[in-house]
Formats: sequence, structure tokens, C-alpha cells
Amino acid sequence: MSFNLGAALARVRELALSQGARALLLPHDNPDPDSLAAALGLSMILLREGIECTIGMAGIIGRAENRAMVRELKFDLKPLENLDLASFGLVALLDTQHGTGNNSLPLS
Repeated sequence: MSFNLGAALARVRELALSQGARALLLPHDNPDPDSLAAALGLSMILLREGIECTIGMAGIIGRAENRAMVRELKFDLKPLENLDLASFGLVALLDTQHGTGNNSLPLS
């Protein structure tokens, strides 16, 4: 099975633009470096496609090295409870799956 990144990005861009061109990127609760890096990487790709991104989070960033990563890379993480989910045309879960218990995205 092959994956065509260009076609996938074109479809994501089409969906985002039809829904308001805003994307919410959500790493798992209590995000760690790999989920944060995935959110940052995807935000950079989507921004190049003209899609505004917000990186949300739930829980805490507990480990000192994870807090240092967020501080040094100047992550602008928005608490999930402060976000209006209906204002986003797309929601991407990173390093998690909906309904698995390690993310706070509502089921409905």
C-alpha cells in the first residue's frame, strides 16, 4: 500500500477550508515529547497549507525535561477546557485515539 502525501495534504486542505480553515491539534493527556513534537510538526505542515492551528492540551506536563522542552521551544499550548471545539473545522489527535481514555476529547 502506498501513501501519497501530496494527495493527503490536498484533501486535508480542502476539508479545512470548507470548514473554516482552523485545526485543533491534540496530543494525548499529560503530553510527552513525542506527542508534542508530532503536534508541532503537523502544525508546521498545516500552516504551510494555509490552515490556522491551535495546539491544545489536557492534564499536566509533569516531568521537568518535558516542561523544559515546552519552555525552550515556546510551545503555545491552550488548555482544552478553554477552547470552543465547535470553532475548529478539523481536530487531529496525536499519539492517541478517540475513546481510549488517554485524551479528554469529548466523545460527542
